[in-house]
Amino acid sequence: MGSQVDQWAQPVHTVALNAFWIDQTEVTNAMFSDFLNQEGNQVEEGVRWLEPGAGHRGIVYGHIEEVDGVFRPETGYEDHPVIEGSWYGAAAYCAWAGARLPTEAEWEYAYRSGTNTAFYSGDLTDMDCDDPNMDAIGWYCGNATESRPIGSRQPNAWGLHDMHGNAAEWTLTAEAAYPYREDDGRNAAPPASAKRCKKAPRLMPSLGAGGV
Repeated sequence: MGSQVDQWAQPVHTVALNAFWIDQTEVTNAMFSDFLNQEGNQVEEGVRWLEPGAGHRGIVYGHIEEVDGVFRPETGYEDHPVIEGSWYGAAAYCAWAGARLPTEAEWEYAYRSGTNTAFYSGDLTDMDCDDPNMDAIGWYCGNATESRPIGSRQPNAWGLHDMHGNAAEWTLTAEAAYPYREDDGRNAAPPASAKRCKKAPRLMPSLGAGGV
């Protein structure tokens, strides 16, 4: 776990994990709308589960609208990843679906899918939004100006889509110095970044004897 290049992700180290499941795709606007229509757009710690425009100078990047008390995705964005969901909203959605957010270590393990390069498609070759390895697997500044339908780029070796690009994803883990440790409290409470939006949840379905 970690990176030889990024100082904030050093040192590279080994982390032991229990078996787990993770969804193949990010949660869509349609899926999150169903959740909001059943549970409402609740507030935790002063933060709504869906926060249109929060943290982005009032600009709304998301594509879920509320009309007469009913949440629905904008036409054409039903299968795009939900963004502008707070950490609380992501965690609540996962619980509602019988799951939880993955930890940072679980997410990175799933992302890498047995590789040790910057992208699971290869190394980072360009820092200016023109990287063929990134083009193959994700939507980013080099090939998109907004979100795109989930699962429309090459998955990793384990069949997981959009692990890089399209929308940033929440994890269970608060930001803390490396090396990563499961028992130091970083997975026990909402991260300090819980109010930030423009991220999507990815489910961690419950696994009976696997120990998640």
